[in-house]
Amino acid sequence: MAGAKFERQETGLVNAITLAVKKADGPINLKFANGADLPAIVKCYKFTGRALSGSEPLTDIIFEDVNGKKHNISCKGTESASVAGGGVSGIMELQPELLPSFLTEALRKYKQLGYKKGDAIPDMYGEIGTTAKVSLLEGSKSTGGPIHYLYTGPMTVTSRLDGTNLILNGKLATPKEFARKTLYLRIRKRRNDQTFDPTMKDRNGLPSIMGKSPSKGDANRRIVVAKSIPSNALKIRVNR
Repeated sequence: MAGAKFERQETGLVNAITLAVKKADGPINLKFANGADLPAIVKCYKFTGRALSGSEPLTDIIFEDVNGKKHNISCKGTESASVAGGGVSGIMELQPELLPSFLTEALRKYKQLGYKKGDAIPDMYGEIGTTAKVSLLEGSKSTGGPIHYLYTGPMTVTSRLDGTNLILNGKLATPKEFARKTLYLRIRKRRNDQTFDPTMKDRNGLPSIMGKSPSKGDANRRIVVAKSIPSNALKIRVNR
């Protein structure tokens, strides 16, 4: 369901831009809700590559201009659970020291708070430093990037063509611009019935944090990059 939802946004952008280019009979200028713009766009299409790890690439669609320059776009909904990184494999590729540092400190924090094996634990958030933020947002060729812009907007794309200007209901920002926001690494459960396991390790030798699910049998936590946290969230600083 989640995949279909994000696919709707990507398809909406591709269709809106393709139709606008056809109606304008030539290049169009993309105008975004935050005042950003991209001139002389003639094509928009979905990225078909993969990350070297086999996971989903960071690039979702490509805007191509009249000179053949391609802009790699990462599409995000306003309520997207993760805004960057490409999961554990992507984070380890882009910032090898970030995740070990975060997970080690998170494990220490859970123990410090008195959690024992088998306890239900809340999600943990780690604030990411500026250098790491830009790296995770931009990515690399091996993670299906690099990302030139992040598009953030509703899953339903709306647009209006005014001459050669196509006005879209989402925002556009470069990785450096987007990195001005506070971003967090987030530890979350894969399954609702997972509990704390302070001794289990994943295949990279890192703390799993979450033990095996009694109902499904899978273990380990999910790691996402979040742009907001609950007011009562457990939070640590990731010094990168």
